[in-house]
Amino acid sequence: MRTTVQSENRGLVGNRLNYLQTAFRFKFTGKLVIGFAGISYLVLYFYATYTNDDTPQVPEKLESTLLLSEIADRYQQIRVDCSAIFAGDVNETKRAVTIARLLAVSEIPTRYNTKSLRALRRANKTYVNAVQTDLQKWSWEFKNIPIQWYLNATKDCAWFRWTRGYIITPLTREEAEFPVAFSLMVYKDLEMVERLLRSVYRPQNFYCIHVDGKSGHMFYQGVQAIASCFPGNVRVARRRVRVFWGHFSVLEPELVCMEDLWKMDRDEPVSFDNAKFPAENRRNGQNTRRKKWKYLINLTGQEFPLKTNYELVKILKAFKGANSQEGTRR
Repeated sequence: MRTTVQSENRGLVGNRLNYLQTAFRFKFTGKLVIGFAGISYLVLYFYATYTNDDTPQVPEKLESTLLLSEIADRYQQIRVDCSAIFAGDVNETKRAVTIARLLAVSEIPTRYNTKSLRALRRANKTYVNAVQTDLQKWSWEFKNIPIQWYLNATKDCAWFRWTRGYIITPLTREEAEFPVAFSLMVYKDLEMVERLLRSVYRPQNFYCIHVDGKSGHMFYQGVQAIASCFPGNVRVARRRVRVFWGHFSVLEPELVCMEDLWKMDRDEPVSFDNAKFPAENRRNGQNTRRKKWKYLINLTGQEFPLKTNYELVKILKAFKGANSQEGTRR
């Protein structure tokens, strides 16, 4: 009887030893797998962060898939109290300026072809805290983007449009069916000109940019480089005029752009996404033509819109063919 018990005990002990050995091997193997996976992740992370920095990461189907939500996803949204700013609140004004400066820093030339999308998104998440920190050492200084940055960035137009957040599909059917023409009279500050164009740009609209004849050659090259990334609906005026305030030369470039926009309006193919407005774009097969513009809005390089394109369309349609003109009669 004792022998039988000892034999059973030996069997039980043997089974436990086998179990412990198996568990140890599994645990040891699991640690190896986890350790290897961790090392692999770190290697891939550092490779993506440092080696990939000189390769801009742009989605493969960029022009057809980039939506407004995806553009907004790349930018941290921070609210400001506009009523307080208009009322002269110094603190809120400083806060708004700080936000603008921090956003501008994220577009410094060193970021061209140097930061991966992951790194940019990681940086964007820090804006809220950075605003509070930066307010403690607040100043009015901004770091402007030099012209050379635009000359380099526009060599890859898909990357330029994507990183700068241009809207490349009509946001509503009403806007798609009511294109608007814009003339921009510019003289200096290429970054401001580009920001203005970006704020009013929609693929169904038409744009003419007149560069003052007194502007520098490099500034003119920068405007041409930006316009070249929108060949379907953005043109630099064919003729430059030296503009002098209070002279006919103020009106002359407007007439030049009007003629250029009228020529652009004729038989231009549509350039926006077929997937969003298939009926309009495929009605006549590949020979579909875009709708003609009915209104022209003239701007200078130092202006900025207070209305969205959708709101402008609503207002212009309410005119029913009338015009809104301001003037001085002596």
